[in-house]
This record gives sequence, C-alpha cells and structure tokens, in this order.
Amino acid sequence: LNEFQGALYARELDNARKRAASGSVMEIFAAITRLRQLCCHPALLPERAAESTDDLPPIAESAKLAWLMETLPDLLAAGHCILVFSQFTSMLEIIEKHLVAESLAHFKLTGKTPVEKRGELVQEFTDAADPSVFLLSLKAAGTGLNLTRADYVVIFDPWWNPAAERQAIDRTHRIGQQKPVIAYRFACHGTIEEKVLALQTEKQELFSAVIDDADGTPDLDRDELLALLR
Repeated sequence: LNEFQGALYARELDNARKRAASGSVMEIFAAITRLRQLCCHPALLPERAAESTDDLPPIAESAKLAWLMETLPDLLAAGHCILVFSQFTSMLEIIEKHLVAESLAHFKLTGKTPVEKRGELVQEFTDAADPSVFLLSLKAAGTGLNLTRADYVVIFDPWWNPAAERQAIDRTHRIGQQKPVIAYRFACHGTIEEKVLALQTEKQELFSAVIDDADGTPDLDRDELLALLR
C-alpha cells in the first residue's frame, strides 16, 4: 500500500476489529470485504464513492492501479493483449475510466453483459487489429470463453477460491494458443489479501491431500477429517 492507502487501511482495520468483537458472521464478512475493497482502491468504499465528485478516481490513491496503468501501455506497445480480472465490477469501471482517459483500446465483460453479447465481445477482442485490454469480472468470465488472443493475465484482487482464479487464467489456455502466458496475481503486503492467499494455499493443500493421495487415504488426523464435514 502507498502511504495514503496505508493510513486508511490501518483505521479501517481498527474499526473492523472492534465490530468483529461483538458482530455477527455477516457483519464480520462485510468488514473483511471493506478491507479487500480498500486494497483495490479507496473509491470502492460506498461512502467514499458517494462523496466523490471526481469522475476519474486518482491513480495515486491505489498502489495496484498505479502499477497497472504504468505497465499496460508498455505491454500493449510490445504487442501483448491483456486480461484483467476483478471480483469487484466497480473496480473494473474505475480501470475502464483510466483506459479511456489514456486512449487505450479495451473491452469489458461483467455479469451485466447480455449473454448474446458476450460472444460478440470475445470475437471483437480476437479480431481487433491492435492489441487491447479485456476487463472481466471473475464470476462472469469463469467458464466458456476462449481468449487465446491474450498472453498476459492480471488477477487484480485475490478471491477465496483458487479454482476460480485458475479457471480465469485458463481462458487463455485453449487450442490455438501459441504463446507463453504470464499471469500476475496482485496482493497488498501486510493486508487481508495476504491472508486470503494463505487460505487459498491451505485449501489447495487440503484438497490435494484428500484427492491425490496414492492409496486414497489422506495424511490427515481424525479432527482434520471431521472438519471437512462441518
């Protein structure tokens, strides 16, 4: 996080801990979501979005956005096409505004995109004369899309389920892909995002222990096995 984001995050984290002490599960989850939004861009917080009169949320308020907008022009100039995934459609909207401001070619697909339009967008991205950026919500683009035109993938915010992230990256790994694919997973150091990544690793190791063990008997004790059923 940059200095501005870090100060906001520390304050939000303190508030979240106070609410979690006596809050319900849903309240705790809402607090975690706010922290995750803050890691992406402070403008994602509802109260900051409502107060803002700036149609172009400042790049300087988000370390991730600053890196992305510094890197995308170079990748496009080098002939690369890039997929950018986020769970937060509001974050995709912010990125899109900056792409427009920089006159960078792009497409966008979210859950609001009509089903019949999705195939058209993919075809336009594939046939575009110039390299471009494709903004996609993680859920909407999870399955069924062939995006082999892209050879760079950015997961802008970690999601709980690592399989969903792999499915997103796999949009580029289809018949016809002739280039190596480079994937970036963004996570802010010292924040809830690092804990989400740790949880992903834990769940993947647990899954591997249960599914991939040669003799079908996972190397887990009784309590760990019971925890899978709770």
